[in-house]
Amino acid sequence: MHKRFDDIQHISEVVVDVLKTELRPVLRSILREMVAESAQIVGQASDVLLSRKEVAKRLAISVQTVNALFKSGQLAFVRIRRRVLVNASALSVYLESQEGGTNG
Repeated sequence: MHKRFDDIQHISEVVVDVLKTELRPVLRSILREMVAESAQIVGQASDVLLSRKEVAKRLAISVQTVNALFKSGQLAFVRIRRRVLVNASALSVYLESQEGGTNG
């Protein structure tokens, strides 16, 4: 009985590893396309300011993770009074810096 459980556990670990390595590039590519398409729809990407919540939604991460990117200096932002905003072109720069990297 334990052997069967160990086999199932091993198979699930292999599946997870394959999904991580195979899906990550596909998801990054889809995300880049989505950002590019949204920039085309609204015109010049440099004219668009995004809230932390909008950035989190576009990157499929939490607002807390967006804040951590700000704090680490990985993602540029502007402060207008009490609002913290990200220029869409800064988001594109961040995404380009992540291509081929291990972060992500």
